Amino acid sequence: MAGQAEPGRLIGGRYRLLARLGAGGMGRVWRASDEALRIEVAVKEVWLPATPGPDADERLRRAEREARNAARLRDHPNVVAVHDVVVEDGAPWTVMQLVAGHTLEEHVEEYGPLSVAHAALVAGALLDALEAAHAAGIVHRDVKPANVMLADDGHVLLTDFGIAIGTTDTALTAAGSFLGSVEYIAPERARGTEGLAVSDLFSLGVTLFQAVEGFSPFHRETATGTLTAVILDEAPPPVRAGRLTPLITGLLEKDPAARLGIAEARRALAAPEVVPVPPVAPVTTTVAPTNAPTVVGRRPINGSGATGQRRQTGTASRGHGTSSQATPPRAQGAMPPRRPTADGTGTGKRPSQATDQRRRMQPPIADPRRPTATGQRPHA
Repeated sequence: MAGQAEPGRLIGGRYRLLARLGAGGMGRVWRASDEALRIEVAVKEVWLPATPGPDADERLRRAEREARNAARLRDHPNVVAVHDVVVEDGAPWTVMQLVAGHTLEEHVEEYGPLSVAHAALVAGALLDALEAAHAAGIVHRDVKPANVMLADDGHVLLTDFGIAIGTTDTALTAAGSFLGSVEYIAPERARGTEGLAVSDLFSLGVTLFQAVEGFSPFHRETATGTLTAVILDEAPPPVRAGRLTPLITGLLEKDPAARLGIAEARRALAAPEVVPVPPVAPVTTTVAPTNAPTVVGRRPINGSGATGQRRQTGTASRGHGTSSQATPPRAQGAMPPRRPTADGTGTGKRPSQATDQRRRMQPPIADPRRPTATGQRPHA
């Protein structure tokens, strides 16, 4: 039986089990060798109830349906391809593409939330996979982190179409039963509405929320509490999603009519992040009244404490220095009085300091009417 599988067992006379890769509530996944093609594959072992009955028959038909639906998408780069379904001892074994990597759920548990850039790549790949599935008439119905593979080569793949429903599929679920992980389902599915492609997009929103925030937004302690949260509670606001916030919140709309579709989700994913600009403090400028007096250069006059305005009129050359003096302003247009200069020219201009210096350095002119230093008069 399936529960007794061990490494080395040959399934369907072709696939030899090598090592167990993982396990879940529905079965186990093995790394196996395809003895015919000499390649490695993944083989999913589906657990059946201990006693035969309707549930066992449904799981068998579900495995066949997964192979049929996934085979229609086997060439898509973001879908794990299903190659074969083998029935061994009454139990179904699904043979799939072997992906070297780990699930998104395992990544978050081991390494923590994804960066915004990494989550954006995951979102784009899953949108591509869901668009192809919906175009083929397939609704996945179980989009969640455990069904998203992060390959070591960087590829992102959607897997496990075991409960996917196609437009040509008949209803296999018994009345009152429910398939899928409760915390990732859409509210309309919780109310009994199946087969809507937009329901996969709500599940995608929950998956991306967990990828960037590190926890499932609707998970509660009990299944009933979780189901109630899916129907009634709003997801907490994302705090680490950055530019992916509009995408995630748009996918998590409770109303299917208000939820983002594939095309709208792509636009939200491509939109750049809007960084709020901090407000600039206003600059306060004080302006003096126009009729206020302006005070400039006031100083005491004659030591009396009175003040007056000092005006610098210029400098006068004294030969050995300069001095400045305060002079009363002259009437407009009045000419200054001329002063005789030292040379008697009466030009009104004083010789410059350099001219005075040169005159002092010139030898004196001898006067013929005065005696020389020797006391002799010059000859006639």
